Amino acid sequence: MQQTTQIKKLLVIALLSAILLAALLSATSMAFAQPLDNDDFDVVFLETAKELYDTPSEELMLTANKELLLDIRLNPLGYVYDFVINGENGYATVILIDDVITVTEFALETRSPYENAKGNKVYVNYLYHLYETDGEFFTVTDNVKLTQQTVDALAEKAYKGSAITSSRTETITYKSKTPGAAKNLVFRHPAITTVSGITNACAPIAGANLIQYWDRLNENLIPNYTSYTKLGTNIVYKTENATVQQVAVQLYKDMKTNSTGEGTTEDQFKNGFKTYCSRQGYNTVNYNSCMSSNKFSYNLAKQRLDAGQPLALFVDTFTIAKITEGNTDSIKYLVSNACHVMAGFGYKEVSYVLTNGTTRNDYYIAVAGGFQEYGISFYNVNLDTQIDDVFGVVIS
Repeated sequence: MQQTTQIKKLLVIALLSAILLAALLSATSMAFAQPLDNDDFDVVFLETAKELYDTPSEELMLTANKELLLDIRLNPLGYVYDFVINGENGYATVILIDDVITVTEFALETRSPYENAKGNKVYVNYLYHLYETDGEFFTVTDNVKLTQQTVDALAEKAYKGSAITSSRTETITYKSKTPGAAKNLVFRHPAITTVSGITNACAPIAGANLIQYWDRLNENLIPNYTSYTKLGTNIVYKTENATVQQVAVQLYKDMKTNSTGEGTTEDQFKNGFKTYCSRQGYNTVNYNSCMSSNKFSYNLAKQRLDAGQPLALFVDTFTIAKITEGNTDSIKYLVSNACHVMAGFGYKEVSYVLTNGTTRNDYYIAVAGGFQEYGISFYNVNLDTQIDDVFGVVIS
């Protein structure tokens, strides 16, 4: 998280630019995409606002909404915030630079430069705002179309974005809680998260988690290695180590990750996974769909898991959770707008009667999330997600 000293330095730039921005931009009607949800970008924005106004938070009258910003290659970069603080309009751009969330513009007495944008909002660099539609770029102030040569030149000095991943927490206060159906293939499932030397590697990492699982049932999938231990009757998979990480490195090669673009296509995943298994003497790999009419079927996913089949989940935007249960349930979420692949090893359902009398039903897949803090976590199948494909994986 960005430190206060960094914010103070940024505010110097922001204050110097405020007068210039106010003169350049006119006030018209505002259009907002979404309210704040207390993710990491929101926290940095709010900290900056409090620092600027030097006002206790309870006295800071603030309303704000945010819209997604893309870089000039149309990768997610951050957000533009429209706000009203103590009756005064303003806007801020908050983006991810070198893994640090940074406020690059914080302007008062003006509206967002993107308020009349007719397409995707593109942030090039300081005070350089564009919008994109149908592959063409335009200036936000006068709708002038940029030539491809100009776009390419701007790309050389533009901020470069990536998938936006943030976190938030939720506390569920309830009158009653009823556990529903639940299934765990094992007591503790595989949870490989980090492999050095490979990039955009969620698919081979998910594949390595599936290989580690099946190595218990099909020996030599991981040569000269026992992938689990037993605690009584409980199956406990070994934690991440160099041996299982090397499986992900091999799958990275077999899946031809990054060879046709960033990441791994579903076909590359399936073909590369079969290549790995065949090399180890297992020539049959079945992929059993959990989709119905091109939509994810939670019931089919449960059936696959009940049959002992771990899942491969291909998602585009997702929310995974760490759940702490008690008199109230505390849930820490990791939220991303990225394409991602995870391995699933169980399911969990819970129903709440909340203190206001309403009911809430949560449906989770137990996953190897692929992130260090969320290696063993729960994927909420209905919360802030788009599911592209899910299938059970069987090696024989």
